[in-house]
Amino acid sequence: MGDWLIELLDENKHERALFDCGEEDLNSYLQQKAARYAEKNISVTYVATREGDCGVIGFCAVAATSVERADLNDSFRRRAGRYKQVPAMIIGQLAVRRADTSQGVGWSLVAYALRLAESISRQIGVALVILDARDDKLIQYYERYGFRELTRVPRRMFISTREIRNILDARRRARPS
Repeated sequence: MGDWLIELLDENKHERALFDCGEEDLNSYLQQKAARYAEKNISVTYVATREGDCGVIGFCAVAATSVERADLNDSFRRRAGRYKQVPAMIIGQLAVRRADTSQGVGWSLVAYALRLAESISRQIGVALVILDARDDKLIQYYERYGFRELTRVPRRMFISTREIRNILDARRRARPS
């Protein structure tokens, strides 16, 4: 991780007004909707800030959702059994301030969300993490980390919490003691 912290959005602490990622809908989400959605238990938003600075440099919002079993590839469809809906966590919004792109902030937020999903999956049923890739370049980017596209929903991608757990376990074993 870089020189930033990732924590739950606190509307009284984190400065959101100057955030600009170049996408008005994402700017608006952070500035006007994120805190309200958290109050209504619709989603929660995690923000990246520089140490000692409350200005938001990136954020991701996560929420509970489900995926239709029919939208999964054959391998995952079999694992889902006869259930029509598979429980999931969605990374619903993700953005990095223009001045901080290409520094790893976005991937740090995704990795944080993946660790969160893996942890939650040990307490309640969460089989997948899903996200929406905005373009083909992002599809290729997420595929490098194990995400795959759903079969009937273009640009919606998923990775299983089992795969996330295996990746995290391998990294823990690879660290020197």
